[in-house]
Amino acid sequence: MRKFVLAMVAMTIFAAQATEQTDTVKVINHAKQVVITERRGDIRMRVNGLEDDDDYNYEYRVKQNNDGTVTATQTENKNVTFGYPFKRCDPDRTDSHFEVFLSDVYVGWGHTKVGAANSDQIRNHTYEAGILNLLGVGYNFNLNRSRLSLGVGFNWAFYCMKNPYLWARNDEGQVVYDDLSILGDYSNRHSNLVVRSLQFPLMFNQRIAQHVNVAVAGVMNWNYYANLENRYRIGKTSHKLTTNGLHQRKVSFDVMAIATFKSLGVYFRYSPQSVFKGDWGPELKNRWNLGLILHGF
Repeated sequence: MRKFVLAMVAMTIFAAQATEQTDTVKVINHAKQVVITERRGDIRMRVNGLEDDDDYNYEYRVKQNNDGTVTATQTENKNVTFGYPFKRCDPDRTDSHFEVFLSDVYVGWGHTKVGAANSDQIRNHTYEAGILNLLGVGYNFNLNRSRLSLGVGFNWAFYCMKNPYLWARNDEGQVVYDDLSILGDYSNRHSNLVVRSLQFPLMFNQRIAQHVNVAVAGVMNWNYYANLENRYRIGKTSHKLTTNGLHQRKVSFDVMAIATFKSLGVYFRYSPQSVFKGDWGPELKNRWNLGLILHGF
């Protein structure tokens, strides 16, 4: 409690240099932790928890402006999510701590190795979209501004056919292709193999400059669902055919690298394993994607 009072006095004296006035800013009893940081004339005092309320947070900030004036602000809140603050990581926090977060929405384009037997029917380029950490739990080592986290998210990967082919499944359950041109004149052809995955990233994030972060991750994917989506038009009639029940690889592993400035950045993902096991589908493997990512919010 004594350390807390001294901190308040120091903050008030700093403000008094510009205002020539000393007031009691805040009285908080039974504070669990008081953290004071100073950076280029920006002083912050944070109270983390009370003896009877672990989720209590209070911050008093005094900032010296370029014109010589001083701005003082107070923030008091109680954010509760599984016992931890559900918010973006505070880069000025100096103590090591756990946090629960939501981050890493992305969209990317890339290339997949297609087996020689199907190189005339299947496109090499692919695209994907998803969120890496729909829910993430991390431990922040703020001494060197790094974080180790484990999360869960979703990914959608798309594999396309060349014109005039469509994805198909034969009577044995194997994924093959059909030639749409045998039906006559057609238009508006779209044919995708879509693989939906629940992904579990183990990520290490390192802050290397004030607004610059890099991260690497190993990702385990549970590819829980895959289907074929075909759309085309013959004459005035539109056709849509969806085929489920494919034999995709259920578990696969990827590696990722991320570089961001503030919250926006780029990422690279490499997926070495094949989409199908054995003879259940064409050879599709060694997929890589490069894209944009919203790293934190």
